[in-house]
Amino acid sequence: MTRAAMARAAADEPLPRWLVGALFALFGLIVIKAASSEITFDEAWSFMFYGRDLFGFSRLDLANDHPLNSLLIFVSTRIFGDGEFAIRLPNVLAGAAYLWCCAHVVRRSASVPLAFAFCALQIYVIDYFTLARGYGLATALVMAGLTRFLRSDGRSRAYGELLAFLFAASLAIFSCFMITLAAVAAHAALSAWRASRDGQLSLRVLWRSERIGLVFLALCAVPMAGLHWVSRPGVPLWGSEDGLFGAMAVGVARMYVGDRFATAGAVAGLAAMVVLVGAARRRLSSRSLFLLLVTGFLLFGFFLTFHLLHRPLPADRVLLPMMPVWLLLVVCLVDDLAAPLDPRRLRHARAGALALAVVLGGAFLHRCHIATTSDQPGAQPLRPALVKALAAHRCVPFAIWSNYAQTYYMYRWFGDAMPEETPCR
Repeated sequence: MTRAAMARAAADEPLPRWLVGALFALFGLIVIKAASSEITFDEAWSFMFYGRDLFGFSRLDLANDHPLNSLLIFVSTRIFGDGEFAIRLPNVLAGAAYLWCCAHVVRRSASVPLAFAFCALQIYVIDYFTLARGYGLATALVMAGLTRFLRSDGRSRAYGELLAFLFAASLAIFSCFMITLAAVAAHAALSAWRASRDGQLSLRVLWRSERIGLVFLALCAVPMAGLHWVSRPGVPLWGSEDGLFGAMAVGVARMYVGDRFATAGAVAGLAAMVVLVGAARRRLSSRSLFLLLVTGFLLFGFFLTFHLLHRPLPADRVLLPMMPVWLLLVVCLVDDLAAPLDPRRLRHARAGALALAVVLGGAFLHRCHIATTSDQPGAQPLRPALVKALAAHRCVPFAIWSNYAQTYYMYRWFGDAMPEETPCR
């Protein structure tokens, strides 16, 4: 059975009940954490400075390299009030969209448990659908665009939709414009290769295939200018100077294991990817080729910006919008390997995939937590400590006074009649 036939057959089957239940459970986790986790410094700063008026998103400064998130905070709070859940609602809905995309990916995969584990059982990704930050929005937009494009077998309309989703992601996190550039470069390279193979390579052919890509390349000037402004000298910028391996490979490994094992995890993960690509090299689908090229152009682009422009590399949470590229790449490569297997070998391969899915599920449960988030977990005891300090001492301990998140609670509780925030001596 061909890959296309397998995908069509899988798409016609209903989702297993366990999978539907698991997706709803994951969304429930997002809702619970969004409703119960305390506000973080950056969330409070975003709301107080950018989310309280219609054009607040246009003020590009500290913690506002995600203007789309700031605008959606304004819209959500005008409808539902200023509570923590209302501020986080845009990202909660983005989490629902991300899980919906996961369902479509899993439905078409040769290994449902493994595809589910790789796409959905990502606790570090899930965390950012519970915070009023741009990372969750950007990740969901990238996932939606890639899922739509990969399902379409590369039709030109879906290519335009992909770039629209990626451009929207770059307004949620400015650095996502690099994904748009990489996608355009990958699509152009594949178009040139196919035209060359058919003996039709010419500038006219490339122009027809990349007109929409050139439009979005021009639009990328907007997030590029925004990123240049928010990363100007003297403004704090989240990133790493540790090179591609230390910043990105180790940064991804930290999403699964503790810092102590992150380097070893990065080496093991890269080795596994090399083996997987090598095993599938003779039967790579167009989907896998596209994602491999996107990855290559992304890494090359970050390498150039690091060495030529001396900009820090993305690390930790800044890597999140790129995760759908790599997670879907693994799923596509596994499908490529499974397509030509006979039923007996396919059963053995699925047993191995199931074992790996169980390992990923164990890692998810080990790092799963309700009360705190991966972004500034020290903010968790802030609210009760602030109440106790105000009630007992009429002053605020310096550790709380210096944490801007307390300003959000003071605003929520007292409005315009906020008491003077006097630090305790």
